This record gives sequence, structure tokens and C-alpha cells, in this order.
Amino acid sequence: MILIKKDSSASFCLSGVAWAAFASAIFWLFSALSEAWILNPGPLSQHLFAPSSDSLANRVSFAVFALMLSLALHMRLYYSESHYKNLLTQQQRLNTLIKKSTDITLIINESGTCNYVSPSVTDILGFRPDEVSGKSLQEILNPKQIKRAQKIINSAIQEQSVALPISLQLLDKQRKSRHVEGTIANMLKVPSIEGLIINLRDVTAQVNAEAARDQIKSKYKNLFLNNEVAIWEEDYSEVYRELKKLRKMGIENIVEYFHRNEEQTMRLASMVEINEINQATLSLFNANSRSDFINHINEISNDQSLDLFKSQVEAIWNGAKVFQTDATYKTLDGNNIHVHLYMPIPDNEADYQHIPISRQNITDRKNAEQALQRSQHQLAEAQRLAKIGSWEWNVADKNVICSKEAYRILGYEMPPLKIHRDEFIGRVHPEDRTRLKEAIYNAIEHVGTIDLDYRVLTPDGHCHIVNAIAEAIFETNGKVSHMVGTLQDVTKQRQNEERMILANRMFEHTHEGIFITDQYSKIITVNHAFTAITGYTLDEAYGQTPQILHSGKHNSQFYQEMWQDIRKKGCWQGEIWNRTKDGQLYSEWLVINEVKDEQMNTINYIGTFSDINKARESVRLTMRG
Repeated sequence: MILIKKDSSASFCLSGVAWAAFASAIFWLFSALSEAWILNPGPLSQHLFAPSSDSLANRVSFAVFALMLSLALHMRLYYSESHYKNLLTQQQRLNTLIKKSTDITLIINESGTCNYVSPSVTDILGFRPDEVSGKSLQEILNPKQIKRAQKIINSAIQEQSVALPISLQLLDKQRKSRHVEGTIANMLKVPSIEGLIINLRDVTAQVNAEAARDQIKSKYKNLFLNNEVAIWEEDYSEVYRELKKLRKMGIENIVEYFHRNEEQTMRLASMVEINEINQATLSLFNANSRSDFINHINEISNDQSLDLFKSQVEAIWNGAKVFQTDATYKTLDGNNIHVHLYMPIPDNEADYQHIPISRQNITDRKNAEQALQRSQHQLAEAQRLAKIGSWEWNVADKNVICSKEAYRILGYEMPPLKIHRDEFIGRVHPEDRTRLKEAIYNAIEHVGTIDLDYRVLTPDGHCHIVNAIAEAIFETNGKVSHMVGTLQDVTKQRQNEERMILANRMFEHTHEGIFITDQYSKIITVNHAFTAITGYTLDEAYGQTPQILHSGKHNSQFYQEMWQDIRKKGCWQGEIWNRTKDGQLYSEWLVINEVKDEQMNTINYIGTFSDINKARESVRLTMRG
């Protein structure tokens, strides 16, 4: 019966009916034989085919009982065979899963000996299954975990209902430690297993990753806390979620949205939370503690703080990788500081909870920049007032960079960043370009310096005289890398010099005597005609007053009236008698003019005179002739 294999319970029922019918037929035959030969002798056929009512009832009852018993036995057999088939199927599936599983499956007995090892042990530990099977689990355990493993095994032996978690360190074939974790289940009473079944998966990579992550966190914490730059770890997660909502609402331009909804800007700004600050932050803002800083956080802000927040949010909105800018804060003791703010913008939402925002103190740099700007402004003003511009020529790329005043001298209304050398020379008067090129060549090849006047033609048609002073900058190899110099508009100076030369010629070559005094009437210069008429040289007259020429023929009232006219009218003229150095009297026509400065203060007196006697004598001789 056990060997009969059917595909369904119906076949088992038919088999039961057949066995019941067969038993009933045998019982019918033996009953007929016993009645015919023993109990009620008579013809066998009569007892076989026409039994009495009592005999028929007994035979039918037996048939019913045989049928029920046969069906019961066959169904019992059916369910037993199905159960064993299921067990066999499950065990086959289990074996297949164990063989195909990437996890290690071990079956150990109560003493820890491995009765079964899955093939995956080769992939994870490098051992063949037969190298581990039959040996103690301790042989592949990290020695430091033997006691811990024994405690887990003991707990599993005592636990009959559920699998227990297990975490161990196994040694691979190279005796390197591998981290595994899984479950251990008590199956000592399961006939096909009869042991403790352990399922372990390799988590070495995860453990190493977690260790590396913990190490990174530790390094980050040390870097955060001990960094010399002030760092605030801030939580922007709520702000990020609000921005996502605004996008879903159809907002396209966050700047315009902030402009229209100032109160929403304030609401978003209030969502930012400071998780942690480092010691450098306390030092920068002169706070005694974290609570001292947090409690007075509003005191370090200024009118620019909201604009700064808007710029940060705009960077987040536009998907920037970082946001950085210069900002101004106030320390808790009231001093203004300048910082460079650097904010990395995360790629995922989770990281918005912990954004390290650095604020590096650049107050000294800002002060230096402001001082430099002031110096540059003062230099530019000084150049403008002195009409001196500076320039630098890079010989390699042939570009010239000029100051504003230099560009103004060259006639540029809008100063460019730089101009080409040919354009620089193109502003020179055509007649002076050859001289300038020769001077540049000589500076590069020989003398190293330039001091040259030349004319500049501006686009509006004006011609200026400029003085160029330059010096060549030589490298270690002897070649010129740069040339730096100045341009000064000397047009007026040169014109004044020409006028002075002309005036000096007139001063020296006129036939009239001329003397010039200071505001105290002391002679500072005379011309040749003065010496010819009076006999006094410049050295003899210098520092003296015109009284050295007094003849004695005029009283003091004459001179008083003369000086009254000079002070009242600024000039005086008339005939006067004077005396030469050798004592001779002569009559002269004298003109004295008072010279004043822009503040109307007297600075000089200029006297011009001619010898009237000689003039009259010349007229008489002319009339006689």
C-alpha cells in the first residue's frame, strides 16, 4: 500500500472502494460456505445467491464496515504520503535555497561542531565546505569572540520558539576578520536537521563603511570644533520644504516673490535654526558661551541680514552648488567686523538639516582694501591735480595699462582697461613718433630710462605737450619684461617757460633801466640798462632800496606823495633826479608799478626809467644835423 502512488485523493477513494468490495466478496463467500456446510447445510448456491434475511443483514453490515474501514485507512495513507512528500519537497527547496544562497548556512550540534556548511562559505571565507564540516565553530571564529559565541549558542539551546539575532566575526582562509550577522534557531528536535541552524550574511563592507563614516564624523567634529574659522551648523530643512511648496504653487521667480511678500521672507528666515557653533565663533563675536551667543543672536545682525538671507535662498532656488559673499556683523561688544561667508548647498534634502556655514574674519583685509582704495583715490586725485598720469607696458603682450589721468591726457573720455602699444604710440604727434620709438629702443637696449617731451594729438584735435619719464624693468636673464612710467601734461609749463624766456630777453635787451623789488622795496634784480645808467651792478644793488639812487634834490614830501599814489592807484610816473654810483646827477623819467597776487597782497614793485638828459641831448644833436 505504501508503494502505491496516486496523484489525487479520488484515486485513493476508488482504491478504498475496491479493497472494501474485495473484502466484502471474500466475507460473502466464506459466510455462504460456513452456512452451507456447518450452520444450515444445504445447497451452496442457495446460501450464496439467496441468503436468509439475517445472513444478508450480516453480510451487508460487514460490507459497509469494510468500506468505511478501507476508506479510512486509504485516506490516512493518502495524508501521510502527502505529508512526507511535502516534507521532502520542503527539504529539497531548503537544500536548493541553501546551495544558491549567498549567505552562509551552518548546522551545528550542541557542542558547536559543524554538521553542515553551505557552499557559500567558499565565496565569503574562502574555505571549501568539507574544510569546515565536522570541525568546531571556534576554528573559524575570531578568538576574541569565542566566549560571546558560546553565550549565544547556549541562549539558542534554551530558546525553543523563535530565532535569535547573532553577530560574529569569522576568520577567512587568510585569517582576516569578516563581520557577519544573521539568526540562530533551535532545530534540535527537527528530525531532518537535529541541530542549531545558523544563517549568516557578510556585512564587512557595511561595518567598514559605518566605521569610515564614524571616523569621518569624528574628523568633521574635530574640524568643526577646533577650526580657526567661525562655523555655524544651521538647519535649513524647513526653508527647503517651504521652497518646494512654492514651486508646486507655480512660483517661478523667488526674488520677485520676496519683493511682493516681505512678511513671507521674514517667516522663512525665522525657520532657520542654529544647531551648533564652534569655539572660533565665540571668539569672533566675543561671546562667553553658546547660550550667550544664541541669546544675543539678534544683536549681531544688521539691516543687511535679511538681504543676505534672500541671496542665500536665491542660490538654493537656482540650484547653485555654493553660496559665498562678504558680509558685515556686529560683535557683542559693539564692534563692526567683516566676514567672508561660505555656504555649501546640499544635493539632497536630508543634508539641509546640517549645513556648515563658515564666516571667516576679513576685517583686516577689508580695512586694508579700504585703505588701498583711499590711497588709490588720493593718488588719482593727486595725479589729476598735478596732471601726472602713470602707465605700465607689458612687453610680452604689448599691452599698456594707464591710470585715469594718463588716459585723460591721451584724450580718452571713457578709460579702457588697457590699450595696445600701437594705439598708445598712435596718440603721439606724427613728427614726434620716431623720437619716442628711438627713446624706447635705447631704454630697452642700453640706458634703461626715458625722459622725453613730445606732443600728443587727442581725437578732438587738441595738441598737448607731455613729458614722459619711464624706466625699464629687467628680468634675471637681462631681458625687459615691463616698462613703467609717468605722463605729465606740461603744455602750460612749456608755454610759460617760453614766455619767461621771451620776457627775460626783453628784460635784458631793452634800453630802459629796470629794477624789481620785493614787497619791502628791497631790490631783487636789475637789468643791464640799469647798470649802464646808474653804474650799480646786480650784486651791488641786491638787497638795497632805490634810496641808493637819491640825488638829494627832492624833499621827503615828494616821496610821500609818490608812495601815496602808488598805494592808491597802483602806479606812479614822473620826472625825477637821481645820482649815479660815481656821483653824477641825471634826470630820468620813472614809472613804478605795484604787483599784487590773487589775494591782492603786494608782492613786488617794478620800476622802469630812462635818462632824460641823454634823450634831450640826442634830440638837440638831431635838430642841429
